[in-house]
Amino acid sequence: MTEEDFWCCVERGILPPRPQPPAPPVTGSVLDVTLVRDLLRRVGLTQAEIAAMSKAEAVARRQEWLASHPDDAGAEDR
Repeated sequence: MTEEDFWCCVERGILPPRPQPPAPPVTGSVLDVTLVRDLLRRVGLTQAEIAAMSKAEAVARRQEWLASHPDDAGAEDR
């Protein structure tokens, strides 16, 4: 913090800039929120099970569920 930043904070209430740690790199594939919601609510998987899946595995699992539940495929969550 510089002296100028200090006095701006004291006199005008302007907070000094604070360094932020870099964001962790994204590893693996990122799953769409709708896909995750369907896997949790409709398919009945746990968060741990979903986290262990690749995107292709997650999509395939949802498609399997949709094929075996054609009447529920278009239903809105209540």
